[in-house]
Amino acid sequence: MTDNNSSPEAVLKSTQERLTTEYKKNGLVKGCPMDDANAKAAAIMTTEGPDAAVKHMCENPDGSTRSYAEMRMLYG
Repeated sequence: MTDNNSSPEAVLKSTQERLTTEYKKNGLVKGCPMDDANAKAAAIMTTEGPDAAVKHMCENPDGSTRSYAEMRMLYG
């Protein structure tokens, strides 16, 4: 729990650490059961940030770009 005097950066760091710990412990963010694709994207978002998560979601494993339909099929 954070106090009201915490900086936004401290709150963000604390939240990221909590979510990372929860993900590593359970393979998902508590309360949000996910399939493997979404769990991996959530883990990347938590540990590496939103830019890395978007890159992950928009690229195939071989580095080619996913179509919009492919991305939506995997991530909703």
